[in-house]
Amino acid sequence: MSSRAPSSGPLREARSCYDHVAGQLGAAVSRAALQRGWVLVDGDDWRLADDAVQELSRELGLQVRLDPASRRPDVRPCQDWTEHRPHLAGKLGAAVLAAMVEAAWVERIPGGRALAVTPLGAERLRHTGIQGFLVDEAGCDADNLCYSGAVTVTSAAAEDWGALVDRAAREGWTGIAALAGFSGTVADAVIENFSAYGQRIADVIWSVRTWDRMEDTQRTFAMADCEFHQGGSRFLPEDGRRRYDVLEVAFVFRAGTITAPLQDAGLTQLLGVELGERVPLPRVREAVLAAAH
Repeated sequence: MSSRAPSSGPLREARSCYDHVAGQLGAAVSRAALQRGWVLVDGDDWRLADDAVQELSRELGLQVRLDPASRRPDVRPCQDWTEHRPHLAGKLGAAVLAAMVEAAWVERIPGGRALAVTPLGAERLRHTGIQGFLVDEAGCDADNLCYSGAVTVTSAAAEDWGALVDRAAREGWTGIAALAGFSGTVADAVIENFSAYGQRIADVIWSVRTWDRMEDTQRTFAMADCEFHQGGSRFLPEDGRRRYDVLEVAFVFRAGTITAPLQDAGLTQLLGVELGERVPLPRVREAVLAAAH
């Protein structure tokens, strides 16, 4: 029996850890709680901010209630088995999972610890910014020192690649519209270095956070250290053995609603335009998807 954490599947996506939520969903909730100041780091411990439960309930639209009879700490970090980072435990962790079940955001899968995120839950998690893609558009600010108009997008490895390309085309993140024909996850895109029509994933990577199975620790690689090559990267299994599990990917996109001047003859032929022309990002995505099907 292998003790390795699964790289994908229901147990990694969402599961219960005793009475609190774990997996990618648990890590996402924990990240939001820390980033939004509901939970504060105090040395090696965590503590609740003033009015944290009320703020969390209001912003998420959940009825989060701490058990006043419990002698457990209000909140504590619990190291996540698959994500290799802490998720919420203690009274708050239990209350959040109970509230998600009560609101029908998640359902328990019989016979184990796996949780299923319902369509309602998926919509609410995206709406509240808990799950999905974490977007930082600070590089587009007029007073920012970054002149490139950069948009930084951080994605969990298991996110759908097509969903990222679709959002990039809609919101004006250039560099991957021509990669719409690929299927799989964001991790697949990085591991295989998706490349087509003059675009490749390596050109928009900022960093890749992984779990190193050999060293039993997290490792984050800058783009220059990912050893991207045609059809692969350093994250490909060697001799059938995988050393790195991709956990999270950070991208940097140049903001814009149209492409750079097109230099790939195959893409210009597909679009019916001349070399050097620029076209809207959604048009590129739609043309590539149509060609792929």
